[in-house]
Amino acid sequence: MTNIPVAAPPAPPSPKQAPPTVKPAKPIVGKNLLSVLAVIAGIILATLLLLAFAVAKTGIVEVPVFSRFYHGPEAVRAVTPTPMTADAFRVLVSSRLISKAAQGLRPPYTVRVTEGELTGGLGAVIGVALRDESWKVSEAQIAVTPEFLEFLGKFEWGVFHVDTRIRFTAIVEKGGVRFEPTDIRFGDYPIHPSFARSIAGIVFSRDLGTWILTFGDGMLEQATLVDGAVDIVASPNP
Repeated sequence: MTNIPVAAPPAPPSPKQAPPTVKPAKPIVGKNLLSVLAVIAGIILATLLLLAFAVAKTGIVEVPVFSRFYHGPEAVRAVTPTPMTADAFRVLVSSRLISKAAQGLRPPYTVRVTEGELTGGLGAVIGVALRDESWKVSEAQIAVTPEFLEFLGKFEWGVFHVDTRIRFTAIVEKGGVRFEPTDIRFGDYPIHPSFARSIAGIVFSRDLGTWILTFGDGMLEQATLVDGAVDIVASPNP
């Protein structure tokens, strides 16, 4: 008996698939706004912290936490002042010139002024150089090296402080000696001499670089910086 193949019935047509449903995106404005506000707050906080740190490093005022990082300008060495009155300081050189003349020596004469005498004299006269009596001197000294004459001063006005270190070269003019600033530190910062003159104008009655130091009747001809002293070549005024 012969088997006759029977064709399989055709598959029923597949049902039409519905298009995929697209869910609407949830709004994320709230999250974006919070992120932006957090970034802005972080920038403001970082700016305030940097500003507080920068102010603390000037030493002008005490800034909680940050002032522990303040060191202040340091002197090349501590100098013990020689006790001296303002009048004694003014005639310091001339009295030594007279002493050499009394010994029969011919001018010009060389006299030495130590950094201790300069510091003692500074303490006697610096009050006159301050802008007004509301400023107080907490520390002031002069140290001398062959490279520079160094002034370290710390001043107070109420809660405000000005700590400065100024290094000078000596320039003889008009029978006296003028000190030209070459290196200046304000707090922990080095500053330009032009800016230093503005700061000095707040504390002192005269600008830096305009002070001419004279010594009574002595006419200065030369000033040489040595370690711990200034050697002055001078003649008595005629």
